[in-house]
Amino acid sequence: MGHEQDEDFRMASRRIRQILIRDFEREMTLAEAFAERNALNEAAYHRTLSYAIHNILRDLEVLIG
Repeated sequence: MGHEQDEDFRMASRRIRQILIRDFEREMTLAEAFAERNALNEAAYHRTLSYAIHNILRDLEVLIG
C-alpha cells in the first residue's frame, strides 16, 4: 500500500507542477504587459505572484525530485 501512495503522490505532484508552470507563465506575461503600459503597480503585483509561484515550483522539485 505504501508504494501505491508514493506513486499517487508523484502523479499528483506532476499535475500540480504543470498547473503551477502554466500559472507562472501567465503571471509573467501579465507582468510584462502591464510594464509595457507603464502600469507599474499591476506589473509589480503580477511579478510578485510569479516569484511566489517560482519558489513553490522550486520547493516542489526538491520534494518530488
